[in-house]
Amino acid sequence: MLIFFTPMLSILGERKFLLCVVTFSNFACHIRKTDKSMKYSLALLLPFFLFAQVAMSQTESTKFWTLEECIEYALAKSLDVQGGVLQERSAELKLAQSKWQYAPSLNASAGLGYTFGRAIDFGTNSVSNDLQSTNFSIQASLSLFEGLGHYRTVQANKISRDVERASNESLRQTIELNVVSAYLQILYQSELLESQKHQRELTEQQLSIAREQANVGVIPQGSLLDIEAQLATENQRVVETENAIQLANIQLMQILDLRDENFAIVRPTISADNLPMLPQKTLQELYDEARAYYAPLREAELRKQLADKNIQIAYSRYSPRLTLGASYGSGSRHFLESKGHPTESPFMQQIKDNASQNVNLSLSIPIFNNFSEREGVNQAKIGLLQAQINEQKTENNLFKAIQQAYSDAVAALKRFQAAQQSYQSLEEAYRWAAEKYAIGATSAYEYSQAKTKFDQAEVSRLQSMYEYVFKTKILNFYRGLKLTL
Repeated sequence: MLIFFTPMLSILGERKFLLCVVTFSNFACHIRKTDKSMKYSLALLLPFFLFAQVAMSQTESTKFWTLEECIEYALAKSLDVQGGVLQERSAELKLAQSKWQYAPSLNASAGLGYTFGRAIDFGTNSVSNDLQSTNFSIQASLSLFEGLGHYRTVQANKISRDVERASNESLRQTIELNVVSAYLQILYQSELLESQKHQRELTEQQLSIAREQANVGVIPQGSLLDIEAQLATENQRVVETENAIQLANIQLMQILDLRDENFAIVRPTISADNLPMLPQKTLQELYDEARAYYAPLREAELRKQLADKNIQIAYSRYSPRLTLGASYGSGSRHFLESKGHPTESPFMQQIKDNASQNVNLSLSIPIFNNFSEREGVNQAKIGLLQAQINEQKTENNLFKAIQQAYSDAVAALKRFQAAQQSYQSLEEAYRWAAEKYAIGATSAYEYSQAKTKFDQAEVSRLQSMYEYVFKTKILNFYRGLKLTL
């Protein structure tokens, strides 16, 4: 018994383990006056009671995720989205930096130098050795006109910031759609598993009947083998679907970047009675609606605007540049061998006497720069043509996607309706075959054929139903509607 209690203690923890024991002991006190067999039975039930507590503890620790929670978590934890946010921040800083181009520039400089050797003392016109000199200056400049280059650069940086925002939004939309696809895949595989287990139970019931009939000689032994083969096939299908569910869960966990082994999703009821409706709009109306929301198209439009602004910036380099400048500077000289140089002024006096101020207005006109301006304009024009082509391709792809999604949704709905009718008919056929087989009025082969067709109809019904749900979600995605179940 201690061999069993030790792992239970490690799983439940000391407090929970003691609580289980006390609870079971309290229950046992009510029957302490019973016979020995009852007490012995209770002792045997104690391990199963603890196992039940373990199962309850694991269930309580499992978090069931809704679709909305999965989408929110994926967007918050995505490293790609976080990288996109940093790109947006970088574009913001670049924009702020470009706005400071309108401000004047201010620079200061200072120098200290030594001249070793013969130097002239201009005060006495005598020759001396080893001269120390100091100088400093402050320069300021302000660009008055540069062909609107600064203004256009600021506008281009604003567009670049918006491009990064649209690019990140496009990434968010892609992640959102991937989450929905993985989520629906889990729902489909889970419902398929339930259906397969139900079908397996029916086959097990028929197998039990077949064994009784074979024992009394009502049916041949070969018919029993057919039912056993049918059951083996259905067991294999159950295992395959369980593996598919596990893989679908892993796929969704990878999108969410989760490593929790107790991951599970909420399973909303999806049936023929609550299927989403197709939008009552024309294809052109759906396309016009999607244009205002689809982030890749917005990004393509902004990149075209940016390319056009780059052309204007390139043309501004042909313009003359007018700059206002001002400066102030001074300096001093000091002979290291001061003897014989009585005319040398004190440091501050030299700074005052040597001070100079300057104000200037400069005009720069580009005449020839190895055709760099011309080639810059041509390169910018090519960039605009490429952006226009990319925008047109994005518009065409969006229209094709809307057209395909709508067509797929309509086709999926028709397939589901047909599959639903087929399922209902084959369900009745299977029920009739099962009843006949139970009384020995039909062969195992005929029963298996009816069962196989019914199973296939169930799979087709589920596939078409979830395909239709997913296609409607794609339409809602392009329309900018919130993706929910």
